[in-house]
Formats: sequence, C-alpha cells, structure tokens
Amino acid sequence: MDIEQIDSCLKDLAHLLREKLPDAANETLTDLLRVREYKVATEILCDLLSEQDIHISEDIFDKIVRAGQSLGIDSSYWQGIQRT
Repeated sequence: MDIEQIDSCLKDLAHLLREKLPDAANETLTDLLRVREYKVATEILCDLLSEQDIHISEDIFDKIVRAGQSLGIDSSYWQGIQRT
C-alpha cells in the first residue's frame, strides 16, 4: 500500500469501528490520522481492540494487517485481536 491507500484504509477503519470504541479513543485516532501519524494510530488501534476485547470481522482484521504490514509494524500488535 502507498501512503494515500494507508490514509484511506485507516480512515475507513476508524469510521467502521467508531461505535465499538470509546469516545476518547475515537478522538485520539482522528487526531493522529489528521496529522498523518499512521503508525502510531495503527498501534493504538490494535492495543485498544486487544485490551478491550473488542471482536471485529475478518475483513476489518485483514485491513488492519495490510495497513500494519505496509507501515512496518510488528505483527505482535494484531495477534491479540479477537475476530468473529
């Protein structure tokens, strides 16, 4: 993925997960994406999903993995995410 595809993917993920995440987390992710801190936003998203035991679809999980791999994030970030 190039940087514009990553931007689009992460904004899409933030929108899809908005109802599952706490308001403060949504604000943090929005702020990070606005300033193009994609790696930090993805790491925080993975941590939130794992720590709060939020289950996501395989499609959403695949998007997180693709973005994470493109950003060079270690796979340990998404290994604890629960899928439905």
